[in-house]
Amino acid sequence: MNVWQGRHVVVVGASSGIGRLAAIELVRAGADVVLTARRADKLSEAVTEAGGGTAVTYDVSGDPAELVAAVGERPVDVVLFSAGTAALRPLLETDETDWQQILAVNTVGINRSIAALVPSLAPGAIVTVISSEAAGAPLWGLGAYAASKAALETTIKAWKHEQPGIRFSCLAVGATLPSDFGTHLDPARLGEAFGHWSSGGYSPQIMETADVAAALVGVLGSILPFPSVNLEYAMVRAPAPAGHVDLTAEAARNNLDAS
Repeated sequence: MNVWQGRHVVVVGASSGIGRLAAIELVRAGADVVLTARRADKLSEAVTEAGGGTAVTYDVSGDPAELVAAVGERPVDVVLFSAGTAALRPLLETDETDWQQILAVNTVGINRSIAALVPSLAPGAIVTVISSEAAGAPLWGLGAYAASKAALETTIKAWKHEQPGIRFSCLAVGATLPSDFGTHLDPARLGEAFGHWSSGGYSPQIMETADVAAALVGVLGSILPFPSVNLEYAMVRAPAPAGHVDLTAEAARNNLDAS
């Protein structure tokens, strides 16, 4: 049985990365997918590649009423939030504009979008957000980004208490390629950051973005027909080499265990 056939799905952040590839796979699986993002040209390319779906230009830090209008009256079965932004600089250099933009997209915008969509969600609908292994284990230069993702994870826990008829889940992801995450970052600053990260014991194990997207679609599809089952939190990372200990990942796990 194809669990995705005819399901109404919304992907926010569908122009690149995990969101784009997940949206394409969902369309090909038979879902009725609304693909949203800021970049209309990239959305159009994704719809063409998928062979279907509805492209809607939407800035997650903008007016969520635009998203509700795009969704229409049909109940939504699954919402995937894959939108995100970051600035690579230490907290001492992170200015008000940086903070406002990062929080507006990664935390405030996603929560406002969820709130606007709640009346449109089907009973037992799944709302999934993409978080980061950096939440709870911030890397040099990504303190504001990590804080925004940690705040996002906390609000998802709050949503679960306030809206028990909806399944809220969080997928924390490690490094993936190809990705647009670092395309706007200063290459010199990236080199500086990698130096700090490696000296702190962080050695990223790179995953294929397509593999993560396919796994996400598979996991959500496996629980979708069972309203009493939810995947509340998962950290997705590539297997580390034998004997390797990633201090950042260990800190993130310890933070999760303590929560």
